[in-house]
Amino acid sequence: MNTQTEPQISRRSIAKGVAWATPTIIAASAAPAFAASPPDCLYTVDMSSVNTTSGTQTYVVRNQRTGRVLTFTASSTMNGTTGTPVNMTNDMFARGASSSCGSYSTINSSFQQNGLMLAQYATGANTCSATRTSSSQTVNFTITDQRTGQTIPSESIGGGSMTVVDISSQATGVTPANWRQYWDQVTFSSSATRTGGTNTGLNATSGTTFYVTGNNQVSASTKVTDNFSFTKFPTTVTYGQRGSYYGVQFIQLRNIQFYGPC
Repeated sequence: MNTQTEPQISRRSIAKGVAWATPTIIAASAAPAFAASPPDCLYTVDMSSVNTTSGTQTYVVRNQRTGRVLTFTASSTMNGTTGTPVNMTNDMFARGASSSCGSYSTINSSFQQNGLMLAQYATGANTCSATRTSSSQTVNFTITDQRTGQTIPSESIGGGSMTVVDISSQATGVTPANWRQYWDQVTFSSSATRTGGTNTGLNATSGTTFYVTGNNQVSASTKVTDNFSFTKFPTTVTYGQRGSYYGVQFIQLRNIQFYGPC
């Protein structure tokens, strides 16, 4: 008969084991406030209802596949002695000019719809002999998450496209020659490729700065267009004058699309 008994475990042994056991601590780092996501979803900026004269325009954009909602904001910074912010839809040219200096009426109504107006003139006395500096403005694009209000990081914004209406010039053959002569110049913050449009006088098919070559004024009914695509959607568009021209001028941005997070 086996008289050996099972060993007994005392409370002291348990306490000793607990004392020697080293607890495992898992350190968790805080997640970033807004994690970057790949720009795999297309967003279209609907400008059909634009009708205010503010220097800042805000649009709600929704991806059709995922339903995610972002906010696209275009805000204008006027450079130097430039007057008139983005999206003027009425009498931007009502300058009180005398008949001897000529005058401009309101923007043609066909230009006022379905786009973002960039309209400007160099401030100063509206006389036949007035001398001004060139006018320009920079439009900054900001994309935020509508739910959180946080800015979408740049790595989550991909390529895109837009149409620019009425890149033109009136560099010669107009009276008076000072405040009515203009030469549109558009500069994107990232490289663009022209993919089509009705404008036949553009200086280049790719790059960051675009203008027409020579005198290429068009009528309001013509509305020449240039379509641009981007491998990286621009954060800014600067609209100004080529050379030393400073006459009243305007263009319009339409059909803006960009790739963002899903």
